[in-house]
Amino acid sequence: MIYDLLPELDSICNFIYSHRGSDVSNVLVPCNKGVSRSATALVAYLMRTHRWDYDTALAFVEKKRRIKPNKNFKEQLQVWGTIGYEIWADSEGRVPKPEYTVYLEGRTRRLQECGLTGDEPIGVLSL
Repeated sequence: MIYDLLPELDSICNFIYSHRGSDVSNVLVPCNKGVSRSATALVAYLMRTHRWDYDTALAFVEKKRRIKPNKNFKEQLQVWGTIGYEIWADSEGRVPKPEYTVYLEGRTRRLQECGLTGDEPIGVLSL
């Protein structure tokens, strides 16, 4: 899977945060098998909320449930922490920060290695 979840992490974190602040004490973060995509969303939320690094947030979640974020999502979480939880260098959301650009270039290479163009839409492709 070469899905770019980084553009969605801010809104995912905001959603979880807004519901945690209401009368609801728990927020369900579902995905197909519950071990990669939802785990990535939860780790991203914990990283941003508590200012934890990737390893600390991952270890915390691993103590609570069996998870296995895929290699692509792990790379994105490391970028997420490095860039301070904001992927864009401009307020319009058009210029990616250098670290996000490096991730996107690597994603393009991986897509091309699979016989794709590398121009596939972000967040749409599943291999």
